[in-house]
This record gives sequence, C-alpha cells and structure tokens, in this order.
Amino acid sequence: MRRLPVATAREVCVVLRRAGFVEVPSEGRHRQLRRPEGGGRVTRPVHGGQAVPPGTLPNILRQAELTEDQFKALVGFAQRPARTEG
Repeated sequence: MRRLPVATAREVCVVLRRAGFVEVPSEGRHRQLRRPEGGGRVTRPVHGGQAVPPGTLPNILRQAELTEDQFKALVGFAQRPARTEG
C-alpha cells in the first residue's frame, strides 16, 4: 500500500462532504457522516487542525468506500508540491 498523506480532521471532513456525505447528529469527540442515498456511516474524529493518526485515515477511507487516489483528488493533494526536507 502506498503511503497516505498527512491530513487534518478538517481536511477529512471536507473530503467526505465533497464525496456526498452529510453529518448526522452525534455527540462527543467523533462525528458520523452518511450518504443521503443510504449506505453505511463514516465516523471521523473532531480534532480540528490536528493530524489524523496514520492508522485512522485508511479506516475512514474504507468506511467511506473511497480509494487513496479519490481521497487525494478530493482534498487537492494531487496538486500540492511535495514537501522537501531541509
């Protein structure tokens, strides 16, 4: 599996909304989203600008039935220049 980019909770929310998900009433430190036409729910953390833990993002994509390439295209990572160490 290719390495996923680091994404914040806000970026994940934007991607899910662009993919057609809407937020359903929920409480606590996680939010649930679903597609209006039906299907499963996706649970995402609510930690604002903090990075989503590395193991959490693949689980969110699996729940949302999104591929890594779809995620990158929806959030705009495909257009961002690569970070360089230095």
